[in-house]
Amino acid sequence: MILGRTFLALIRFYEHNNPLVFLVPIVLISLLALILKPRRRVVFLLLGALFLLLEFEYSKNILKEIKSDWLDQIFSADFRFQRYQFSALFFQELVPVILSLLGWFFLVLSALI
Repeated sequence: MILGRTFLALIRFYEHNNPLVFLVPIVLISLLALILKPRRRVVFLLLGALFLLLEFEYSKNILKEIKSDWLDQIFSADFRFQRYQFSALFFQELVPVILSLLGWFFLVLSALI
C-alpha cells in the first residue's frame, strides 16, 4: 500500500516537473565538474541548464502571477491599453522565448566547444 502510493507520488511528480528531473542533475554535475576542473564547456553547460530551468519556472509559476495580479496592479484603467499590451507582450511572450533561446544556445555552444 505504501509502496504503491510512493510510486504514484513519484509518477505525479515526474509528470508535473519533468524538465526539473533532467535539468537539476545537469546543474549539480556541472557545478561539481567546475569545482574539480574548470572548463569553458562546463560553464556553458551550466548556463544553458540554468537558463532552461529559469524558463521552466518562469513559465510555470511566475507567469501566472504576472498575468493575474502584477500587471493589473501596476497599470490603472485609464493608461491600461497601450502600456498594458506592451508589458504583457514583453513579460508573457518575449521573456520565455529569450530564456529558452539563451538556454539552448549555451547548450549547443557547450557541445561545439
